[in-house]
Amino acid sequence: MGNSKKSSRRKKTKASSPRTVVTIEKILGSANFGERHDTESAHLNPRTRPAQLPARDLDFTGRAQEIDTLCQTLTRGGAIALFGKPGVGKTALAVELAHVLAPSFSDAQLYVDLNGAGGEGLDIDGVLESFLRALGFSGQEIAPGSADKVAQYRSALHGLNCIVVVDNAANESQVRQLLPGSSNAVMLVTSRQSLGGLAGVRRHRMETLPHADSAKLLAEVIGEERVHDETSAVTEISELCGGLPLALRITANRLRDRPGWTLAHYANRLKDEKRRLELLRSGDAEVRASFSLSYFGLEPAERKLFRRLGVLTASGFNEQVVSCLVDADEVDAEILLERLVERSLLEITPDPGRYKMHDLIRVFAQERLEEEEGSEVVARLTAHFVYWYGHMASAADDAIFSGKSRSTDSTFPSAEEATDWLESEHQTLVDAVRLAYSRESHEAVLFIANSLTLFFERRLHGNSWRKVADYALESARHQNSKEALIGALVNYVRMSEKFPSEEDSAMSMLDEAYELAKHLGSRSHEASVLYQLGRVARDKKNLDGAKRILSRSIALAKQSKAYHTEGNALLALSDVYEALGEHDAAISSCERARLVFLMSGDRHCQGNSWHRLGGIYLNQKNPKKAIDCFSMAGRQYDAVHDVHCSSMVGISAAQALHVTGDYVRSRILCDRAHEKLVRINDPKCETAALTLLAALDRHSGDPEAAISRLKQAAEKIKQTGTRKAVIQILVELGNAIQEHSGDEASLPYFREAIATSRGMTDDLTTDIPETVWNDLSLPAVE
Repeated sequence: MGNSKKSSRRKKTKASSPRTVVTIEKILGSANFGERHDTESAHLNPRTRPAQLPARDLDFTGRAQEIDTLCQTLTRGGAIALFGKPGVGKTALAVELAHVLAPSFSDAQLYVDLNGAGGEGLDIDGVLESFLRALGFSGQEIAPGSADKVAQYRSALHGLNCIVVVDNAANESQVRQLLPGSSNAVMLVTSRQSLGGLAGVRRHRMETLPHADSAKLLAEVIGEERVHDETSAVTEISELCGGLPLALRITANRLRDRPGWTLAHYANRLKDEKRRLELLRSGDAEVRASFSLSYFGLEPAERKLFRRLGVLTASGFNEQVVSCLVDADEVDAEILLERLVERSLLEITPDPGRYKMHDLIRVFAQERLEEEEGSEVVARLTAHFVYWYGHMASAADDAIFSGKSRSTDSTFPSAEEATDWLESEHQTLVDAVRLAYSRESHEAVLFIANSLTLFFERRLHGNSWRKVADYALESARHQNSKEALIGALVNYVRMSEKFPSEEDSAMSMLDEAYELAKHLGSRSHEASVLYQLGRVARDKKNLDGAKRILSRSIALAKQSKAYHTEGNALLALSDVYEALGEHDAAISSCERARLVFLMSGDRHCQGNSWHRLGGIYLNQKNPKKAIDCFSMAGRQYDAVHDVHCSSMVGISAAQALHVTGDYVRSRILCDRAHEKLVRINDPKCETAALTLLAALDRHSGDPEAAISRLKQAAEKIKQTGTRKAVIQILVELGNAIQEHSGDEASLPYFREAIATSRGMTDDLTTDIPETVWNDLSLPAVE
């Protein structure tokens, strides 16, 4: 609103003040006011323009998109409630937003801190009286009753362009009494409560800061140079503070006052959970104190559940796990959890019935649990938590393995439910394994690890699998059990085969496992180790050795009735036969494996047999028979809800259709498989779909789309794949670009492929065109 309009309105008000007073008295009732001393109402005095907003934070960082959105919303009037966890920056955003809006609401700017974070907060009658005085009312003119004060307050704001900031509201009833009734007024409310009972008030949940904004906040306080010099430490600090602005602000202030400290030093100190909250205090700003206000405002049952949730992990948890922490049935547990959500001490996740706790809040809950209930209770609750997740993982493994629930309590009625549970909980299961290991519960570590092996093989969560395998191997060594150590060594090799690392030593592990199996005199363990040794020999192109080792594994597995090992060794042997050019023997070995899995009821591995058989037929230039086998494999995978393998066999079928020239059906199947892989977040296998889709794009005359897909595939495989896979995709991408744009445009990709291949024994760059070799500054690999 321009100055001329304001001036005009003031002049008009002065000229008609007697009539205005009469009107106000009609609306509010003159009997409720003190005796008037002049004909002009004090609260309409043009010199009475309250400007109570606190000073804005000069270091305020981030939330630009939020501010833009909220400003656009509030220019239309009304009220917005900003809510979120303690320390998330609600007050800072409200004050910043109010200052941004202030020029448009210059008649009055009111502010109050209701101090409601820990309980009831200020008396609203007193707040209303304070606001009315600020608006120009004398003590005698302020109405005595609560309802009359509310009416008087709203009438005073009527027609004024004003903004009201209500900070730290305890509940909805406080806010309702302070809501302006005029469309010219806007109101900003902050609260730790979600204030879901307010009608007509738009709500905005505030989240923690992303890493980029966290780094900017640190840089604003301690300087760009320190942040730029230690980017890794900045990332660690951001993660350890959980993006919580209060924690980041305290950290920045401490680092500013300690210029001799490196950021890495401070990050290392923060890693210790026992002293993390102690470090996050500076002056009267303290993360622990902020959390305490919310905690001590809870009901006793809510406080008990909250502090006991501290034994859980930052990855999140299912509402069912509450039963092992407190004596509450499922309905009561859900009610308590939802109350904690309403108070912003818990967060809901996209998965129904699943919750998570901010890491710093979890550390605070642990502190309260230790202090109020003691270390013995902590140990008991931790054991319950680990045992519960171990039981659930075992039940899920049983349900998936047979395609139906084999558990007596029918925990998972179907393989689909079991797989979905493991998918949503696998990070928490990793944390449960870590927690069990830290408590030296080595049996629990091995129990959970063994239950997760088949799931990890099918869903390929590489980082999670490696962590579990590491803990299991260490626990097995602590257990001093030969059987446990053999199992841990073999499972570690299975993991490293899928997700290789240069630090892994598969052969030495298998040598150790084989010696243990021989010493133990266990044919089933010896068969299991020989199966893995045979696969290693096959991958190293020692085909004759692989054939002998796998044949021995099959014989021992058959004798000891280790059907799973027998079937898998037969499938590995079929690979060896095919590599040796013995195609009939390869098919026969696959068929034998399928029958073994059929007899044992393992539908997933039946799918593997059909999938492998289809691959043999495709390599023999029999795509139609291959498609039939792939179709059978898909049915088996779907029966056990294996989305990963179902997607991969879909890509295989699409490749077979591509060979037959049925490009339309090939694209349909490949698109469908790619969508599934994206949905389950499987970037490593997405590359197979993207590569085939790129080939289909090139065939349809769209080289630019093909190049775009191959670039996507290259980025994904760099994050998740082996050097060999990276080289292959770079060469394919270079060829596509060379064909479309010429040699010069393709050179960077070929150079990268050659640089990546250095030190490798296999020459994977032979597909680079000769014309390009001549232009490369790097010599060809001999």
